[in-house]
Amino acid sequence: MHCPAISLTYLTIHVCEGFGSHGTFEVYPFIQDALKLPESLTTSQKNKLWKAYRASCLKLGLSISTRLSGAHFMVDEYLRQSGVPIPYVGDLTDKMLRYGKVTGIPDDDDPAAIKRWQEGLSLRLLPPFSKVARQAIVLDDNGYYIRLFLKLLEKPAEPASALSDFELRMSDAIHRQEITAVLRRKGKSLRIVQVLWRDNQLGVELPPGEGVEWSITVGDITTNYIGQMESRFIPFDKPLPPFVEIKGEDRSRPPISLWEDERNNRLLIFTASGTFVNSSKLSEAPITLEPGDYHLVLRFIPDGLRETVEEVRIQPSLYLLPLRLEPGEKFVLKHGPATLELHADLKPILLWEGTSIKGLRGNEIYCSNNLKLRAIIPEEYFVDGIKYYIRFSQAAETDELIAQISNDQPDAAIINVYKLIRNRWRPGVTRILAEIYREGIQRPVFRSAIMLWIGLETVRSRTHFYCSAHPSNLIEEECDNLFINREESYISYRNKDNRFFRMVFNLGDAKRFIFTLPVPGIFMQLKDYSASTEIERPLTKGSTLSVARNSRNVLEISSTSSGFLKLGNFRARVDFSKRLPLSGLIEYLGPETHTLQFIDDERGCEEDLLNLVSPHEILAYSVEPKSNFYRIRFSLAQQVTELTMRAIDLLSGTCEMLLLECNSTFESTESGVRGWLTCESNNQQGFFNHDLLLSLNAWPNGTWVIDPEAKINGRWNSDLPRS
Repeated sequence: MHCPAISLTYLTIHVCEGFGSHGTFEVYPFIQDALKLPESLTTSQKNKLWKAYRASCLKLGLSISTRLSGAHFMVDEYLRQSGVPIPYVGDLTDKMLRYGKVTGIPDDDDPAAIKRWQEGLSLRLLPPFSKVARQAIVLDDNGYYIRLFLKLLEKPAEPASALSDFELRMSDAIHRQEITAVLRRKGKSLRIVQVLWRDNQLGVELPPGEGVEWSITVGDITTNYIGQMESRFIPFDKPLPPFVEIKGEDRSRPPISLWEDERNNRLLIFTASGTFVNSSKLSEAPITLEPGDYHLVLRFIPDGLRETVEEVRIQPSLYLLPLRLEPGEKFVLKHGPATLELHADLKPILLWEGTSIKGLRGNEIYCSNNLKLRAIIPEEYFVDGIKYYIRFSQAAETDELIAQISNDQPDAAIINVYKLIRNRWRPGVTRILAEIYREGIQRPVFRSAIMLWIGLETVRSRTHFYCSAHPSNLIEEECDNLFINREESYISYRNKDNRFFRMVFNLGDAKRFIFTLPVPGIFMQLKDYSASTEIERPLTKGSTLSVARNSRNVLEISSTSSGFLKLGNFRARVDFSKRLPLSGLIEYLGPETHTLQFIDDERGCEEDLLNLVSPHEILAYSVEPKSNFYRIRFSLAQQVTELTMRAIDLLSGTCEMLLLECNSTFESTESGVRGWLTCESNNQQGFFNHDLLLSLNAWPNGTWVIDPEAKINGRWNSDLPRS
């Protein structure tokens, strides 16, 4: 294109005016009409035109589509540049205002919240709403329209300073209505439910909101919940839920497809923070994702990655694979002859590198000391010697900090954020926003934000926060169990008998950042999600827990020491906090493996935490002497395949162990303890009758307690009564 501005405008107008008028998803008939072509474009011609169109966009500094493959990737470029047609500005603004009244509005310096809000809005843009306008919102990966809406909510556009007719029309559409209800929600948490993978569990997170009614349907089961002051995570009671449908204030969302079936070729994709992205399976079409970090939850172990995956569950099998996709990268999952390709968009990305601390509620703070930012910008963005910069900002400071990205190594640009902000910004906790932008154009091409503690040098034992200067926005009167040592410049807990200590920081505009941490030691609590209201109860070391396969109970373990949990072959790393669904531990229980232990990384010592048992309902039970035998009869819904019998003499303390296979032969110990286990099916009543015969001929004298433990469906339990 020799005149990129004219050519772009000409083609884009034809696409914008024509798209959707035929009732189908197509743009090429309108491009053909614009170029006065007698015949349809060939695949080769479409590809050349798309590349030229894209290159012209870059030269003019326009935001381009990041997709280089997948369904409609070339069409998306034309639709992206078409944007929201002027006639639909009012309709779009009305939809935004109504959605904001229900869910609240995001902060402009929170790109993740803007994206979540934009995705929720797009689900409400249904016919007869314009297809072109909806597609423009879907393809707006930098949140331009949402950010413009937020800016105009705060202050109407002035005709003399407005950048476009679009901005003036949106401003007029906003301020001709009553917007108090929308502004009242500013600065508050968004009321948007998320499907998450958290602590090796799949579930939903209900947002804060007292009295808000939620209805969650998983498969064929619907459960109602009432919102609370704080957000809470509700794990699903099924390990492989087919779908979830959520109803709340913003009405019903379309069902979210999860595990469509139980085949071992399926997977779910989540962001590094646990937000659900997509579901798929092997041998499907390639999946296009934004570059970044992901967690893949798989029903299979990919070829060549056995050492990389973490086994999450034995039955049904689930594995966790961490994955980083850099711009333009293609990653192939293989399992035998079947494959699935994951394609990363070719777009700039920012990756934070530094020490971070997570609180009990999952929120995260980065230390300013040694904080770095890695910027990756694809080579095609550096056309005609164009320069790119990173702009750092925060709400509490008007001073913006700028760093240039080197053209020599754009894919390895490392910004030392610590040196940049060390003597420029006040100490305290704030959200820091980083934006990549092009020289001469203020609109960013990528944005990323984190919570940062400026002045935090290091954290020791997860409880002592050493600062170069006291945080200026710490609200001491709202903190709990907090000790401030101003002489040695550290903040920690005051009373070791309290389980937690809490810091509260003022973010401005009545917003608070609450950071809760445990005091030293190991703390456990059991969370019960079986009712509409979450029930929590603390656990003491040495407690016994009964674990059922359909249990919705979750064990939460917090430790200020790093280490891992152990139960038989089960291993799970604990890095400050870990949640374990109890139902997932059943497969690891055995006669000698029923104690959950914590192994400290530094000391290496094992610490017993809990005794776990797996119950089976006993339908009938009786004990009777029979000649020279002692007979124990019991009935279960399933057959016992093996039984261990522990016999303890209360007088001498002698302990004898006997392992019996069902319907096998008599087994005996050297001392004369002898037994036999048989089973027969009661077809009429649908259960199994078991006989445990103990021979008394050579049984040693004493007062004996018999403690049986049964193996059913590969699982051991100790719920058979003692005799």
